[in-house]
Amino acid sequence: MGIKGLNQGVQLKSMGGVNSLYFTPDSACLLYLPLWWTELTTSPIIDRMNSYSCNVLAASWGYQGRTFDGTDDVILTTDTYDLAANDTITMLAWIKTTSALVQGIMAIGGTYMSIGLAANRLLMAKNYDGSAKTGNSTYTVTDSTWTLVSGSFVDGAVSFFANGVAKDVGVSCTNEVEAGQTLRIGEGGLNVNAKFIGTIGEALIYTRTLSTAEHLNIYELTKWRYDL
Repeated sequence: MGIKGLNQGVQLKSMGGVNSLYFTPDSACLLYLPLWWTELTTSPIIDRMNSYSCNVLAASWGYQGRTFDGTDDVILTTDTYDLAANDTITMLAWIKTTSALVQGIMAIGGTYMSIGLAANRLLMAKNYDGSAKTGNSTYTVTDSTWTLVSGSFVDGAVSFFANGVAKDVGVSCTNEVEAGQTLRIGEGGLNVNAKFIGTIGEALIYTRTLSTAEHLNIYELTKWRYDL
């Protein structure tokens, strides 16, 4: 199985003694953290694409991912990434939230480019010239339910997907130039203090857009992990 431009397929690999389905993103994937994997139970953890070393601050491991308490749990890379003007970035994460508070899911540089939730609605945010610029989705994530959420920044606009299905396209959100930014899992949103509350199963960051078919492919190849 596969889609042109995205080197993904169904394979079997022994992970902690359990035969597990997994997929291999293409080279445009900047970061891939399957947080449920038994080889990623300690700290630091190493991402599957570019070997980013990631420090885990308190987020506890479980067989479906890492649980974040919304206070100080976060995963931070020790390496940095340089955001350029009008960068194309796509962020995806399997989440199960237990709160309707404003919360970050993942980010580049905390406030500079992130995907999060506000009243359970998806949002992507930038901090541009000292003020927050957000793109808000009309899609509402259901509490205590596994959902694959994603958002793309493309030429100052934002597109949202949930479970491989497009939800909102072309929402305005300004891009910014920011060098030396850490990649963060479990925080972001409107400010660096917006922490995630719930469980994140896996997190991916791409440096390109994904087609609707690619979003759906990722959903189909990974949903088994969340009993879907």
